[in-house]
Amino acid sequence: MAMNKTFDEIKKLIGTDHSRSYTDYLVGIIMKRNELFDDVWQIFAAREEDFSRKAAWVLMHAVTQKPGLITPYLDELVEILPKLIHDGEKRNAIKIVSLVEIPERLYGMLVEICFRWLNNTHEATAI
Repeated sequence: MAMNKTFDEIKKLIGTDHSRSYTDYLVGIIMKRNELFDDVWQIFAAREEDFSRKAAWVLMHAVTQKPGLITPYLDELVEILPKLIHDGEKRNAIKIVSLVEIPERLYGMLVEICFRWLNNTHEATAI
């Protein structure tokens, strides 16, 4: 993970507020500067509670507007899915998956993860 001033600034912004309007503000910044998507991805992938959950929401809304942003991270996203604990992270991550074309090489892993969640009676219905 590249630690730089921009990364630190984005992490601070993500930790500031979790409202929809603030998330839209952050996504607007990412739409103008797509390279910042990587910083938000790194925050999500670091699995640091609270920051990761908030970053997942920003990622999902950014991918909703521009699905191609997630393409370089699809393999890593699928690897991270089983490690997700918070319902919000799971919802947003699976929503991201639903917004893009998934390469065949990831089908098996995704099906396994989704069925594991479906069969888990303790899993939230929204997942």
